Amino acid sequence: METATGVREVYLKIPGQHLPVEGLVNEMLGSLLAGDLNLPTPQPYFVRIPPELLEALEGPTDIKARLADAPNTLFGSLDAGSTWRRWNTTDYVAAEVQGIAVQAFAFDAFVANPDRHPGNPNVMKSKGDGRVLLIDHENAFGYRMKLFPPFRPWELGNLAPMAVRGAESEHVFYGGLAGKPDLDFEGVERMWSRLSDIRFGEYDALLPMEWEAERPRLQEAITQLKQVRDRMPECLQELRRVLA
Repeated sequence: METATGVREVYLKIPGQHLPVEGLVNEMLGSLLAGDLNLPTPQPYFVRIPPELLEALEGPTDIKARLADAPNTLFGSLDAGSTWRRWNTTDYVAAEVQGIAVQAFAFDAFVANPDRHPGNPNVMKSKGDGRVLLIDHENAFGYRMKLFPPFRPWELGNLAPMAVRGAESEHVFYGGLAGKPDLDFEGVERMWSRLSDIRFGEYDALLPMEWEAERPRLQEAITQLKQVRDRMPECLQELRRVLA
């Protein structure tokens, strides 16, 4: 992909049967929010494919057909490169990444992301120094789907599914964080308190015109994020409880 600063390799999200345009909106919002919270995640891009490039595209015909049916603007994230690998079941939360793991656990808890579990971690690990990188936010912000109980992370028991060992809902970092006495919950509160209404408005303003039909979903998610920020002491109480 060509950018203002040169050619970059990106992973492209193409809408289809298993990825509606709402998933692209979730990727956009999740990446922007994670960046503002200083969480390590690949740099996001809006990607536009010129018609002439699409015509010349070689490869699987189903991919080309999906691109032809897709909106003009797609979501892409910078390729991390060959020095990273997928998190696997033998990996553990080392002391040097514990702070990020707590922030990531809180992030997924507060954006209703069920998709970072041992069976599908959506975490990359550096082959060198063990740093982690959070990827894939397309299934986050599904607040309207959580009906029983409704999504209210400031209420007792709301985050309990993330802390059930062996369950599909268990968070990938739960086992490495549970019971640790020195988790930095204050750091979580400090980062979320920096999110301003102006910044939330900028998220809304960034929505590409081609994704306009999904604006109500984006605004619903932003409203929920504001509630999380404003009720952070209660959210942290529940977070402390499930990680105790």
